[in-house]
Amino acid sequence: MNHKYLTERERYYIEIYLNEGYTPTQIAEKIGCCRATVYNEIKRGTVEYMDSLLAVKKRYDAFSGQRVMTENGHNKGKALKIGNDYSFVRKVEELVKEKKFSPYACIQYMRKNCPDIQTRVCLTTLYNYIEKGLFLGLSRNSLPYHKKPRKTAQESPRVAQNNKRGESIENRPKALKKRDSFGHWEIDTVVSGQGKSKHCLLVLTERKTRFELIKRMENKKAESTIAVLDAMEKVIGSDSFRNIFRTITTDNGVEFLNGEGMEKSIFAGTRTKTYYCHPYRSSERGSNEKQNQIIRRWIAKGSDISAYTDEYIKSVQHWLNEYPRELFGGRSACDMVKKENIFPMLGKLAEL
Repeated sequence: MNHKYLTERERYYIEIYLNEGYTPTQIAEKIGCCRATVYNEIKRGTVEYMDSLLAVKKRYDAFSGQRVMTENGHNKGKALKIGNDYSFVRKVEELVKEKKFSPYACIQYMRKNCPDIQTRVCLTTLYNYIEKGLFLGLSRNSLPYHKKPRKTAQESPRVAQNNKRGESIENRPKALKKRDSFGHWEIDTVVSGQGKSKHCLLVLTERKTRFELIKRMENKKAESTIAVLDAMEKVIGSDSFRNIFRTITTDNGVEFLNGEGMEKSIFAGTRTKTYYCHPYRSSERGSNEKQNQIIRRWIAKGSDISAYTDEYIKSVQHWLNEYPRELFGGRSACDMVKKENIFPMLGKLAEL
């Protein structure tokens, strides 16, 4: 046979041959299929009827067999797009489990880097397959963001700020909200768990491209923050630093309260402009907060930062900057930065 299922014509042949006394094995040889196929078809299409003496008897009916087959075909629904593409299944499992990718990032990564994988599905379909349990060890709880976001009440505007000496975000140029120019950063720290070491990470997020710099600090002091900025300025020079770090938006944490020291160049003059958010308004550094959530896929909350090597932290930084972003149509932060013609300088800072 050149097809997968029996045709309606072949079912009528089966009925004729049975009425003529042929065995299922003989019928299979005549129509060119395996014996099990004929046995299954006879079972599927057998019906009860009453003869002229009102006795109940059974016989195979080709019309009934065809009707049952058609109904079963409708009930089973559409075939899965992945079919027997095990390479697609294994790659999704690898990217989610080992690379900490979201389903969207999986799709974008495979389109760009896996030409041998032929299966292409949309984001909704991939989520549905995960929820149906088609991937080994994967479920909704395996994904980076498996919980529905909580609805929060709208906060009333706050005008007070803890750092009275620093300049408020209210004075930051309104045009920066458009994110159409490079060089405006948000800064924060990722700390060790309570009772662990004082080590923490200084994380800087560029608002337009979402490019990330992650630097280790031995403690959460203003002097440590300034030391990191000094080291970066020393590597690329004051002019390049001013071009790359035009403004820095921060919260009112103790590590950022020395705004004057953050702004002062190690050579001469100022190197950047610092703005302070309102207290308890992390949304004013939304990009930074989002990046911190993604970093926590690799550096768990409550862990000891000192336990991670410098090489590991750089690998997390590299992974984050190469991560496919839905915001950029599947492009990464590195892809976006390359358009700014300052990638070599950022490369030096990333390796510092």
